[in-house]
Amino acid sequence: MAQLTREDIELKSKIKIRIKNLLNEKGFNQSSYALESDTDRQSVNRWVNENNIRGTSIYTINKFCKIFKITLTEFFNDPLFN
Repeated sequence: MAQLTREDIELKSKIKIRIKNLLNEKGFNQSSYALESDTDRQSVNRWVNENNIRGTSIYTINKFCKIFKITLTEFFNDPLFN
């Protein structure tokens, strides 16, 4: 497996922060979101845990967006990604 570039690592970190921010904005913690979305809590933890090496797939981000009724464009249209 190829090593992530610094840019890739920064993007992965920003995605984790964006997910955490949206969870907080919507009043969810990891457990309540997992219950609401029928996702296992460990998966949600991997999405937001900075120590997790794996990134979140675009398919997972899309599912997350659908639950929050936002588009992928809205997800990434955040000052965090500028």
